[in-house]
Amino acid sequence: MEQDLRELLALRALPPLKSREEMKDLLLREEYGYLPDVAYTVSVREVEAVCSPLVRGTFPYMKMEMTISSEYGSFVLPFTRLWCEDGRKRPVIVYMDFKHGVPSGYYPVELVAEWGVNVISFFYTDAASDDNDFTNGIASVLLPHGQEKGDTCGKLALWSFCASRMLDYALTLPGADPARAAVMGHSRLGKTALLTGMLDERFTYVFSNDAGCCGDAIFRGKGGEQIADIVGAIPFWFCKNFHKYAAVGVPADFDQHYLLACIAPRFLHVGAAERDDWADPLAQQLGCLAAGKAWEELGLPGFIGGGRRAEVGETIAGGRVAYHLRGGEHQLSYHDWEAYVESLKDRKDGSL
Repeated sequence: MEQDLRELLALRALPPLKSREEMKDLLLREEYGYLPDVAYTVSVREVEAVCSPLVRGTFPYMKMEMTISSEYGSFVLPFTRLWCEDGRKRPVIVYMDFKHGVPSGYYPVELVAEWGVNVISFFYTDAASDDNDFTNGIASVLLPHGQEKGDTCGKLALWSFCASRMLDYALTLPGADPARAAVMGHSRLGKTALLTGMLDERFTYVFSNDAGCCGDAIFRGKGGEQIADIVGAIPFWFCKNFHKYAAVGVPADFDQHYLLACIAPRFLHVGAAERDDWADPLAQQLGCLAAGKAWEELGLPGFIGGGRRAEVGETIAGGRVAYHLRGGEHQLSYHDWEAYVESLKDRKDGSL
């Protein structure tokens, strides 16, 4: 008989949840870093409409540019807008993509249009390079001295900043439903989506796909990727304070359920893949189970999956924390997109 996940979670001995502000400050100080307090301005312009058989009907696909300026300089971030022009209020997804193009392989544009969802998307390395260079992209505007302090943010927080600026723009458009504004990403961008959800409470839905280590999977008892692996290979995603945990191991004062819990009382949907051992689907589901208490303390249904491990192909929903386990490996698939869009449906009539 399979062990009850609640019993397994108790054996992991996670630190208890704290207040939202305490958990947020701890995670920023020790893991992700603080964004600098820099004044900036933003402007947006349309570049060109993309005429493609992939996008039809009332959902034109437009190439856009956003210029972000501070006293340290200006930076132009290209992005795309898939936006219905029928005047009806619809959900909005701010999606951070791994590739350019229509479709990108991670972004099934035609299907998303068929589903009736507005999407603002940007290619993540257009925002900031995925390396230790803090002189390009948005870093050149916000971090003129690079990661000068132990708690200065890393690249995850810079990508997150750009996701929030996309929401700024999206909420100015007719047809945006602010009650159903989502941020979405896969893998490192799933981690970024969770961080964005913690930092920007305007996002009422947070979709993290295969985010794993330093994302939606708890550290304690986790298989696959460990802190030493991720810090050893890609330390620039995090603040420098986090580097010490490569040698120390699991932090004594926090775990990743704090990040998930900071999204309460809003909606969280975590996606996992059966053969994604590096992310560890069990550790991801345990993260949902542990974080669900934050919603329960607010009198809301959190993660209602109880102690049963999800079956492949199953979505555990009904509370404000959802989890699905897809067959296959580490990727963002059509099935993942479908599960997240399903979360956005109106809970009264099931429509988008």
